Amino acid sequence: RRKLIVVNIAKEIGISKTADLFNLDRKTIRIWKRKFSKNGIEGLQNKPRSEQFHKRKLPKEIVNKILSLKIEHPTYTAKKIIELLKLNYSLNMIYKVLKQNKNLLLENFQNNFEKSHGFSTFSDFFVSIKKIVLKSDTMLKGVPKYIIFIEERYTGFSFCSFSNERTSINIAIFIEYFIENLKLIKLHNTFKFYLSSSIKLSSNDLIVNIIREKYKCNIYTGSHISDFRSSRKTIPFKFLNSNFFSKVKNGDSTRAFIYECFSYLLLLNFKIFQDFKQSNHKQNSEISIEQIQKSICAIIPIITDNEIKNISTIKQNTDFFINSSSNNYFSENIKPLVLNATNSKTMKTLTGRCFVEDWNNVPVRLYIDKNAKLKGEVVGGVRISPNPVAIQKKEITPETKSMWTNAKNAYLRDGNFNKVLERADISQENMKLIMDECQEQA
Repeated sequence: RRKLIVVNIAKEIGISKTADLFNLDRKTIRIWKRKFSKNGIEGLQNKPRSEQFHKRKLPKEIVNKILSLKIEHPTYTAKKIIELLKLNYSLNMIYKVLKQNKNLLLENFQNNFEKSHGFSTFSDFFVSIKKIVLKSDTMLKGVPKYIIFIEERYTGFSFCSFSNERTSINIAIFIEYFIENLKLIKLHNTFKFYLSSSIKLSSNDLIVNIIREKYKCNIYTGSHISDFRSSRKTIPFKFLNSNFFSKVKNGDSTRAFIYECFSYLLLLNFKIFQDFKQSNHKQNSEISIEQIQKSICAIIPIITDNEIKNISTIKQNTDFFINSSSNNYFSENIKPLVLNATNSKTMKTLTGRCFVEDWNNVPVRLYIDKNAKLKGEVVGGVRISPNPVAIQKKEITPETKSMWTNAKNAYLRDGNFNKVLERADISQENMKLIMDECQEQA
């Protein structure tokens, strides 16, 4: 009865005033109003504690609908399933159903994938990025921090490249390089790329631009390796970790590190290739044994940081890796610095201005901050020094003829050297000489 009175008064004078009047929390009143509007007086009745905290169990028919939809559309997320089936259940409950039936989903997906796909097109790929952790005491100087994988979904053929930063542009460059190499061996399919759930994208992300807009390929986000990999397949990162990363010598160079890593990946791929050649390959497949072999050998690892060009060039040039002969980090004469939040605050302090447009032509000093973090992880980064750069001005003397002439013109125009001293230094003696020359000229 008290709850009903509170709800009725809240309708008349509002939630805030009612909360003050009855000394209640506004959130509590909102809950009571919602329950009353949904279930009437019954919604306001107190339930037994056991019933109150008893977890709802999904009906069997709802579970079957969820599983059927997920089997038919493996890329659908829990949120998408709720929307399509118009379910009144939380995301956690749907996640729990999918997790409990993980083996069933994987088995059905693999069977459907093999029936429909049968490895005839070499077109479905899983993309992930992992941090390299060497077992040796001393980390090698110049060894990349991350390894990027592209794995063929049906067989497990794997391709890798390296990067020093976990950024979209590094992943996009490797995908670009990978697609163009497939084109060289006469593979022009509409490829599908399934991005690992650890790769977060924005709507205008460069990876989306490369895959969907430039190459007209399909892209699926939030994928998991367990969605398609059966227990019989070897995980390439674990294979490299146990056979190579744990045995790297401190004296190895960066180039030696990359090519030795590639040699181990070749061993894994050729083992898969032999098994595949003997049992799985169909005669009517759209890809030949020779094309598979070429792709395994030709797509060698690159350090994506060394291949990055002007962003517009990456987006528009369809033969970037084929025609490009330079390996500069950027193609512009001046290397741009991406201003993150920390560097932007420093620029605001240095200039006293809030807008980026006012930061042009401001000299700054850069330094490497080894403690810079990315997503809570210490990765190091470039920082702008908060100390203003002391610019040494040039001195005007009779020997610097053009500057001497400009100084004279400025004195004739202004009657003083204020503007001149903003850009250069000039001694009292030379000031007097200029003043005398101006008087003679007058």
